[in-house]
Amino acid sequence: MAYEPSTLTTKIKEAMMSALENLPATGNGTEIQAVVGSGQDAFENYPVIRVIPSGVERDIDSDNCYRDYKMNYVISVYLDMGDEEIPDEEIIATLCEIVDNIFDRLDTTDWLPDVDGLDLMGGASTSTMDTIATKNGTALYCDLIYPVSLRTSIA
Repeated sequence: MAYEPSTLTTKIKEAMMSALENLPATGNGTEIQAVVGSGQDAFENYPVIRVIPSGVERDIDSDNCYRDYKMNYVISVYLDMGDEEIPDEEIIATLCEIVDNIFDRLDTTDWLPDVDGLDLMGGASTSTMDTIATKNGTALYCDLIYPVSLRTSIA
């Protein structure tokens, strides 16, 4: 079955967001306040997770009648720093570890049962941690990039 990349990326993003909406508490009272799928959202409460597709690569193997897609998803975890000058990297590292564990479990399940050939390609390929100024103050964020692949038949 052929898929339009825009429909497929949205479907995968929604499945990832759904998996992340029920993250367990970190044990120190920090619970995810929202999981968003847009770069336009402003956050009132933290921590927040953002899920954004970051492109689709397509490779066509006409000799073997396959179309391979590779999509990257940036999972950003945001934590309000409040008045602290030094970020509490332990809390965000714990949140990122929980996110990674969720995606490890997704990879071993049939997380989009109506899409054959979908593969979450292991853990995060890269991870970046930094601070960012927001309208509500300074936030610590960590970007995790997860590659996803799909092979479909051209015929």
